[in-house]
Amino acid sequence: RKGIFCFAVVLLILLVAFAAPVGLSNAQTPTMDIYVANTIDQCAGKPQCFYNDDPDTPQAVALNKAINFARNNALGGARIHIISAYDIKTNTVTIDFPVNLIGEVGGWLSTSSSDCSQPMLLITSDVTIRNLTITDGSCSNPSRDLLVIQSPFDVTIENVTLEHGNNAITHKNGLGDLLVRFSEIKNN
Repeated sequence: RKGIFCFAVVLLILLVAFAAPVGLSNAQTPTMDIYVANTIDQCAGKPQCFYNDDPDTPQAVALNKAINFARNNALGGARIHIISAYDIKTNTVTIDFPVNLIGEVGGWLSTSSSDCSQPMLLITSDVTIRNLTITDGSCSNPSRDLLVIQSPFDVTIENVTLEHGNNAITHKNGLGDLLVRFSEIKNN
């Protein structure tokens, strides 16, 4: 019995010793391109793609998951690609890490919530938003504020359409510069 026990311990030590390096060498390094979609089907074939879960909580929102992924992997300046039509839920999405929010072909950001009391995006970091249409969906009375900027860093909004919100852009208590160019702001 003592011999079998010793053999088992030695075998276990060898398995752990040889398995650990294999697992580390096959680990994928996160890339700067992150994708956001409404459903898992829209993520098909895209690495680092996050989609909305069913509950209406901040943790279930794919855009929040993508920002957290960038922060947790120290991917400052990551490119978060909005695939097709993407809906946030009730809660404001806070972009508090330096990222680039980019609309892909047909990419736009809206809301699927009937609670229209909160702004859609709160920006508190060095952020660029590019090639995206942002609208508050079915909210009309009241409409949602689309972008609230409270950043000590520079924020750039370019080639963006902001429509059908309450206030398209609110810049408050921001020490950083706000640059809006080549954008269309209408029906807010």
